[in-house]
Amino acid sequence: MRLVLGISLLFSLLAPTMAVALDSQPADPQLPSTPIDMADLFTVEENGRWFCSPKGNTLHDNTVCPNATRPQQGGSSAMAVESLLLLKSGKPRGFGLPSLLRVGKARNDCTHTHCDTGVPPTTACADPRENHGVDVSTPYCALVSLKRRRIALGVIMGSQRDGDTKGRTAGAMASQACEIKEDDSSELYDFLFIDQAHFLNGRESKVVKHITAGEVLNGSGDWVQCKNSDGRSTRWAVITNDNGVSASNLDTVAYAHTHALRVVGSQSNKGDAKKAADGAIPPLSSEDYDFVRAVNSLSNPTTAILRLEVVQGTANFGTWLGRARQCSLLRKWGRLQQVGDVGERFTLIYPYYVHGGRDRKEVLSTYDSTSRKTARSIFELIGKFQGDRTYNDPLTGCG
Repeated sequence: MRLVLGISLLFSLLAPTMAVALDSQPADPQLPSTPIDMADLFTVEENGRWFCSPKGNTLHDNTVCPNATRPQQGGSSAMAVESLLLLKSGKPRGFGLPSLLRVGKARNDCTHTHCDTGVPPTTACADPRENHGVDVSTPYCALVSLKRRRIALGVIMGSQRDGDTKGRTAGAMASQACEIKEDDSSELYDFLFIDQAHFLNGRESKVVKHITAGEVLNGSGDWVQCKNSDGRSTRWAVITNDNGVSASNLDTVAYAHTHALRVVGSQSNKGDAKKAADGAIPPLSSEDYDFVRAVNSLSNPTTAILRLEVVQGTANFGTWLGRARQCSLLRKWGRLQQVGDVGERFTLIYPYYVHGGRDRKEVLSTYDSTSRKTARSIFELIGKFQGDRTYNDPLTGCG
């Protein structure tokens, strides 16, 4: 049975090490009904540490994180979380925070006795009455700060076998999803983003069904309920990355389906991206609309989501286009989300802080919308999406 609005994933912050008063604990956000609004804020790596630490680091896929010697690339994951929350604390008129954020990366590494889960270790956090309730001293406290704003947080899990070109089995993926639930004793994560679903080769419905139900395979080959040590729910709300998935395999019990925006999808689209930003061609391709229509016609009520593919789409977006064109495309995509025929409605995942961009030496780095001065436009577009959806007035965040 699909996880929908009204099923609350109870959020507990009762870890004894936390220096937070009981009466200040946030209520867990329910996943919103459609339309939803999303953004990427990559915060936690598969080992539970910072995605991009304040000291700068290189991730396993050779992504180079910003550091003090590369300020043009932006800040750390901690700075991105703090900037998002403190900007909203100033209550700029018309600004909005996303309802959902992709923040954690469990990836697909289960080569050890225990899968990587992307769950940060529990640490003591500051009194929520200080610094507008924002504490980014550790990855754990950063996620707690986001939860206080009633933002639903998601963790990404891959469908491709680690170090292989084949897809993972349904049992392996369900087992890792269960391990994430077991590690996440504070219930920081509200949804699971299944990446590269095309590797499942027609098993999408089976995988999503069992993970949504919180089930795993036992030693006898039977599907049984995943158990954890303290009786917490093991069910997931699932969002899938459906690039390359045929329309016939989309009809699952997933909460939402995503697809990459075509105009920034490959090197051959560089000229089209600039033309789309300048208004010479439509910002959405026929392929984009085919996906949106396919999702909106499914028997199971769900949401179509378009996004910049990580890392190619975000890298292309950040390097092909200057700030004005980036803002222009964001605005064009934003205003098309919930207009026109119901069958053509969709939502976006905004690139707030994510893989992407290259420096002059062509080293893969992050796309930090704050340093690139597109963050304010993202918050304004989300605010309009949540409000009256009038996009004709100038965006103050665009140059």
